[in-house]
Amino acid sequence: MLTRSRLGALVLSALSTPTLAQTPPCLASNDQNTANSGAITGFAFAGPTSLAWQFTPAQNVTIEAAQLYTRNQFFAQDMTLEIWSDNGNSLPLSRLAGGAWKIVRTALADWQGANLDAAVPLGQGIPYWLVWTEPGNSLVPVEPGGSALTSARLPSGGAWTTRAADAPKFRLFCNQLDAFNVAPRGASCQGSLGLGTAHTNQAPTVGNADFSIDGSGFRAAAPAVLVVGFQPSWVSFPLPGGPLGSFLHVEPFLVTPGVTGSGNVRAASGSNGHAFFSLPIPGVPQLVGLIMDVQVAALDVTLSVPLPLVTSNGLRLVIY
Repeated sequence: MLTRSRLGALVLSALSTPTLAQTPPCLASNDQNTANSGAITGFAFAGPTSLAWQFTPAQNVTIEAAQLYTRNQFFAQDMTLEIWSDNGNSLPLSRLAGGAWKIVRTALADWQGANLDAAVPLGQGIPYWLVWTEPGNSLVPVEPGGSALTSARLPSGGAWTTRAADAPKFRLFCNQLDAFNVAPRGASCQGSLGLGTAHTNQAPTVGNADFSIDGSGFRAAAPAVLVVGFQPSWVSFPLPGGPLGSFLHVEPFLVTPGVTGSGNVRAASGSNGHAFFSLPIPGVPQLVGLIMDVQVAALDVTLSVPLPLVTSNGLRLVIY
């Protein structure tokens, strides 16, 4: 957390960094408005349930991130989004990539999601599935009267079954997640389970007590850190002794320890390989325009290198 005693050293004057906006998705469904059915998922005591929608790209694309339009007022655990292949019989077959984020309990629906732990090439005319796993009592991301897609359901411990087609509201991106005044910087490192990535579903606004950073693609129950820096001219460099592609993208001004999750989306620890860091922004007007860089890193002891640390992309945030 930033404290008032540090403001004089951290606030940068005459910043020339341009404002940033979200890159348009390269594949989307029913995303041009906020109309929603208002339906809420049930709560299954046996465990979390997954819903899936089949989609077919009109051209070859490579997906790096995904979002859908939802909320949850009851749980502060995780959600995940994954891309799956098709079994040839209108049901999901196997996971290709995915990502996780921690829910911020709110009555307001919004676009939220995660970077994926692998860049997924999707072929034109080939069916795939977007799979959403949530803890229960979440707003179903469906638009009444929208463009309907084939849908499926996976109960905890069960098997995929078809369900009535409906009109999901989702976005798939050919880039890591960005937003107004939020931009990824530098490459993600490949660990033993996928790409380590960092993103936020929150706006970096003054007084946002819910601002946080999510990391995905790491090993479960692994020591992790959030690195925070305030040096816009910082130049990324490879970590000595680290795995190929492991870079320090951020000036290590502050380092906050944590640990990745080791359960499902209801687990108190967080879902497998998901790192979460709360980073509330004080309600101090002088922070407007401050550039803050962040990055997530986590230990991967299966890697045969002197420093088995998987690093995420960096994120550049401009507080407004």
